[in-house]
Formats: sequence, structure tokens, C-alpha cells
Amino acid sequence: MTNSSRPRLYTRRTKWYNLAYLVLITLIWSTVVITPSPSIPGVVLGSIIPATGVAAIVGIILDKAWAKWAAIAAYGFLSFILIAGFVSSFLQPDLSSTLGEGGLKASRIMMLLILAVTLLGINSLMKKRPAAPV
Repeated sequence: MTNSSRPRLYTRRTKWYNLAYLVLITLIWSTVVITPSPSIPGVVLGSIIPATGVAAIVGIILDKAWAKWAAIAAYGFLSFILIAGFVSSFLQPDLSSTLGEGGLKASRIMMLLILAVTLLGINSLMKKRPAAPV
């Protein structure tokens, strides 16, 4: 049984936004692990986000405080990968010949958009809930 007098840790919008986004990135990153011939570092790094994402999803559904930090860890790792990819897109001159100038620009814009959505999730989790009226 749940204690109905205990205030909820997450607002409804925060809960559903983070659940939807965590499910999305968990499913996408789990494909890294099941690719035909992944490398060992790829499997290890590719399994961190899905494992942390599943833990955060379960914790948010159960309204646990630790789930906030699990979700922030998954978002932080994703943010690190996005920033590293964005920076490396400027440092590799052969990418423009591979992707084309338009494809490279679209790739950079997409990385920035995903990073913005990730930072919105982190921001929503870091907001302090107002105290329940007594």
C-alpha cells in the first residue's frame, strides 16, 4: 500500500516527459548492443544508457527519489556523447566529403536539438517541488 499523505516527488508533466524520453533513448541505445558485430567498448558504453534508463524508468514509476539521479546520469552520459560528436564533426575534415555539406549541417543541428531536449529533462528533474499546503 502507498502512503497517500506523502507528497509526490515529480509533477505530472515532469514524470511523463522523463518517462517518454527515457523510454525513447533506452530503446534507441539498446540497438547499439544488439548490432551484428559490435566492439567490446561499444557494448560496454552502449549498455550503460539502457541499464541506467531502465532503472530510472522503474524508479520514476514507483516515485523514488534515487530515480532522479539515475535519469540525470543517463542524460549526462547522452549529453557527453552528443557534445563529443558535435565537436568531432568540426575536427574531421573528411566528414564533409562523406556526408556532404548539407548532411553535415543537418547532423550538427540534430545533435543540438537532441542536446536541448536532454537539457530540458535535466532541468525539469532539478526543479524543486513546492511544499504541499498544510
